[in-house]
Amino acid sequence: MKHLILGLGSIGKRHATNLLKQGEMVVAVDPFVHDSFAFPVYRDIEVGWRELPDLVWICTPTHLHAEQVITALRCDKHVFVEKPLAHDMESARSVMDVWVDIEDKKLVWVACNMRFHPAVREMKSLLDSGVIGEPIIYRLHFSHFLGSMRPGVDYRKTYAAHSSQGGGILLDDIHDIDLAVWFGGAVRKVKGVTTNSGRLGIQAEDFALIVLIHENGALSEIHMDFLRRNKSRGIEVIGEKGTLEWRSFGKNPERAAITWYQDNQSREQTLWQKELDDPEEMYVLQFRQICEDISRPERFPIRLREAFASLRITYEVEKE
Repeated sequence: MKHLILGLGSIGKRHATNLLKQGEMVVAVDPFVHDSFAFPVYRDIEVGWRELPDLVWICTPTHLHAEQVITALRCDKHVFVEKPLAHDMESARSVMDVWVDIEDKKLVWVACNMRFHPAVREMKSLLDSGVIGEPIIYRLHFSHFLGSMRPGVDYRKTYAAHSSQGGGILLDDIHDIDLAVWFGGAVRKVKGVTTNSGRLGIQAEDFALIVLIHENGALSEIHMDFLRRNKSRGIEVIGEKGTLEWRSFGKNPERAAITWYQDNQSREQTLWQKELDDPEEMYVLQFRQICEDISRPERFPIRLREAFASLRITYEVEKE
């Protein structure tokens, strides 16, 4: 396939590199980069469209996502857009309206690479096997210092520091909202709080705490912040027959383990443990899923609606 990447920031470069390693054809558009690449890079988007790509990758700042998704759909292209779908609900609704009106539907993916994280896949498999019975409470957390995410870059000048560009921890970590909904199912009630601690010198919020009540009665608690100096993330699931807990620390390598707690804390078992030194693995798996979806579109779940539901949760939290 031929891929058109819009935006060659850190994530755009990552996708381009992985696509080239998979033997794919890549072209890109970015009016601001001056580096040399092993593929054509244009400054004018119209030139990019003339390359006739099969799949468009939207890796630009969040506030540009909706408009570019709509343009790609109207150009009759499959679209992969980095999370989140849009920076506000009005823009997201515009995308949905255009997609609904298009007769010959193209596939749209919104980045959910954490679903392909080795520990998350193992957690999902264990939960589906019924090892802890019916889940009752999901606790998800992500804690990582914003200044460590893009080494060598002034984080205060990135989109993540500015709400007007779709920044802030709430949208940046929409991954964990996606995982909560993927694990726990549809949501009927949302409560939450966000704040700016004032410690990072950014305009957007750097802390959020969210509680979801799922339609099946399960509860989710999601903690996210830009403040912790050593990266930590994980998921704890309390079930009727025990508890599963995934914890990860560090980055490149990431030390990850899943522990099964049975009747009490004295009965615990490490079910899975790895030092993850290939951060590209989940992105490659995500791309393989995209290829499978394109080859069998009749089985493709409507990811656009899932992404819209996750974005709606952030909107409900912001209203609090």
